Amino acid sequence: MDPFVFDQRFARFVGQVGTAAASKGTELYDSGAVRVDALGKGRIRGSVHEKREGSFQVTLTANDDGGLSGSCSCPEFFNCAHAYALARAARERIVGAGSGASRKGAEPEKSLESKEWERIWKLSKGSGHLLYPKDLYKLVSDRRSLGVSGREPIRALKRALQKENPQSVEAFAEVVVDYFEFKGIGYHESYRVERSSSGSSGGFEEETKEGRNWDRPALKLRARIRLEESADRDWFQASAVWEIEGGGFSKEDIEKLREAGGGMVKLGDKGWFRLGSKLPENESRALSSLGLDPDRGNAQRVHLCQVEDLLPKEMLEEKAWSEVKRKAERLREIGEPEVPAELRKVLRPYQVAGFRYLARLSELGLGGVLADDMGLGKTLQTLAWMLWLSRQKGVGFRALVICPKSVCDNWVQEPGKFKTGLRAKRFRNVDDDWGGANIVVANYAQLRIRSDYFLGEDWDAVVLDEAQYIKSPTSQTSKVAYKLKGSHRIALTGTPIENSLTDLWSIMRFAMPRLFGPLASFKANYEGGERAERLGDLRKRMRPFLLRRLKLEVAKELPERIEEELYCELEGEQRSRYEASLAEARQLLKGAKRGAGNGAFNVLQALLRLRQICCDLRLVDEDEEGESAKMQAMLDLVEPLVEEGHRVLVFSQFVKLLEIAERTLSSKKIKYLKLTGQTGNRGELVKRFQSEDAEEQVFLLSLKAAGSGLTLTAASYVVLLDPWWNPAVEAQAIDRAHRIGQRNQVIAYRILTKDTVEEKIRKIQKEKAELAAALFGEGAVDAKVSLEELEEVLG
Repeated sequence: MDPFVFDQRFARFVGQVGTAAASKGTELYDSGAVRVDALGKGRIRGSVHEKREGSFQVTLTANDDGGLSGSCSCPEFFNCAHAYALARAARERIVGAGSGASRKGAEPEKSLESKEWERIWKLSKGSGHLLYPKDLYKLVSDRRSLGVSGREPIRALKRALQKENPQSVEAFAEVVVDYFEFKGIGYHESYRVERSSSGSSGGFEEETKEGRNWDRPALKLRARIRLEESADRDWFQASAVWEIEGGGFSKEDIEKLREAGGGMVKLGDKGWFRLGSKLPENESRALSSLGLDPDRGNAQRVHLCQVEDLLPKEMLEEKAWSEVKRKAERLREIGEPEVPAELRKVLRPYQVAGFRYLARLSELGLGGVLADDMGLGKTLQTLAWMLWLSRQKGVGFRALVICPKSVCDNWVQEPGKFKTGLRAKRFRNVDDDWGGANIVVANYAQLRIRSDYFLGEDWDAVVLDEAQYIKSPTSQTSKVAYKLKGSHRIALTGTPIENSLTDLWSIMRFAMPRLFGPLASFKANYEGGERAERLGDLRKRMRPFLLRRLKLEVAKELPERIEEELYCELEGEQRSRYEASLAEARQLLKGAKRGAGNGAFNVLQALLRLRQICCDLRLVDEDEEGESAKMQAMLDLVEPLVEEGHRVLVFSQFVKLLEIAERTLSSKKIKYLKLTGQTGNRGELVKRFQSEDAEEQVFLLSLKAAGSGLTLTAASYVVLLDPWWNPAVEAQAIDRAHRIGQRNQVIAYRILTKDTVEEKIRKIQKEKAELAAALFGEGAVDAKVSLEELEEVLG
């Protein structure tokens, strides 16, 4: 990378990085924590090591606006302190110590003092257009430019500019014009030099008048996408290259033109040229949507059904576009998959569409995600697909369903309930006698523990129900799921994103293993920068492989769902304990911000204690007696509902709080059922609560154990005893009642304590609504808690 051009890019980059990031980056650079691994023409790679946090991988990319963009493996990701530190180190390598970028301990070279001279300094003694001293100063302060090939006339420029009234300096035309005017400053009409009267500067006239082609229009940069058919049916390898409109320029020519940032460049015998405006917007967006970078030369897998959505016709060669159209027409000629006769009267119209979506994916040899809103019958749609698939396969069809423990019984019962002819059996042991069962049902813990068995089988179909269980790519469960061998893979989830885009990547990694490539490149493509645009690109790219419908769109007959917030106040000992613990948590937060000890962990523990105190003092002190404000509020709400004959679901993330609720309900002789992670007979309890003659009108449920997969439409009221960071988890809990089969309006109550962390957690929940809204058009999700959010909660 040209030293002066990089120095200009660095100056722009400094203006884009925040003060805090620049300050920390300087400290990291000065401490020697930076390693530069590769200096490319448009990309710089390196790493930055922090003692407590470890090493972070950083990439700097030259962007089209003449600056730099920094991406990093740290949580901040974009233009962070690590990116700034690498930029400083790269500047030292490229520009040299004379730039003033040398590390502490090195003797910096004395730099020139920049002055705004009133007098204009001429480049030569003859007549001609002029250069302003401040522009020349930028150039001569570059150590390398001062000593190009050791030419004395260049050093003379430095001496001239050190004077109060600089004088003309003789310089060889090839040095001054080629390096300073065009490589350094960039082309501009006012910088043009026509003639020198000095014999020692011979060649000026010839260079400027005959070789520069001043009136030639700027060249137009274009991106072209090349498609190569892969071994897999209807898949292509897409890569991108730079081209100049009209052709005639080599890859090396284009690299020189782009590096000049709009300046004039001499391209051998072809003459002098410059690039004009940026890449056209539609081509830039197409590259972004696919995650393609012509500088890196990377490739992405693209399916035929994605091409027309993602790629403008003009970016492809005519031959490639014709082939795409031919194959696309063949796909359109495939008839609609026929709904199995056993389920034609059962499936609703949107469920028929869901079945056909899954069947069409199978016909194309693809996997996918059915991400319908909770309660729309994903299980039934999947059973219809399995029945259709079993008839395509014929004898010996065998499918694997992995699901939460709480819904295993449901999966076992559903095939028989709808008389599909399929038989499902729950996995107990590898030595089980399957007795002709078509569907093996296992939970996620069994998948992890008995991975040797599941990975050793070749399945005709593999289904992950509540697929958000594999949202963490580093978990052992996720790693096993990725390796399952299935001819057809389908993921089911009502919440494809719970924490971040990584959740979606992980689910897609199972359903469509090579769609998005490595996680690092996926995050680099779709996180940071222009968030809304990037998420729009991602939505386009995954559209053929993810189907999501909301209740409001397809189940308009479903009764209304209302959510309300009920506030109660802490009093007496409960308030005193809360205030004391809050003061302690704030002190821990101060220590965490200074980087003391286990900072963030200790703050989270203190926050957990505050949340428990808000619920009931007995969660932190078993010797406490008496009802808490929240238990009393629950009782005031539930008791009249039960008297009126309603059924109520009560959720909490604290199992111990459910035990306290048991005692509270028992004291009023209110009959109840309870389901937690330790409950063995879950299916029986659900069936009992759903029966018309059930005596128990209240169902106490653990948020984690029962928050997904269960159908509890007998209840029309839901009570959430304590708030959770992630609103999607709470939405899942409410949807146990608000789902297909519900005939009554569903009302959900959140019981919150006033003027406490619960109020602030609820506020943060509402603020975490951007990501899923951008991708799926609904409320969102990011359960990760930052130090800044902790400060907001405890403030």
